[in-house]
Amino acid sequence: MEFWISLFAHLRDNGYFNGEFLDKSLLQFCCMGLIQDELDDTAQVWNAHTIRPSKNNSSPSGRPSVMYGLPELYLTRDFLTSADTESITFCKNECTF
Repeated sequence: MEFWISLFAHLRDNGYFNGEFLDKSLLQFCCMGLIQDELDDTAQVWNAHTIRPSKNNSSPSGRPSVMYGLPELYLTRDFLTSADTESITFCKNECTF
């Protein structure tokens, strides 16, 4: 991710990016897939490692993917909240990319 942050800062600092709609849209079109692939790879590596136990009792340990998928094993619950179709449609209509 550091590469992308540096690249975008370079574009901005050299006057190639001013933050307007067209600039944002072009960067999203050109870079979004590449950035998403990198994020997916990072998530896969991160979720495969094991978080070591800590002296801090409030910090859980285990594999992140298991902790997310089976929260009851860690004496917690799933905190996902459902959204109604109307709210989702509104967000999709307001989204500019």
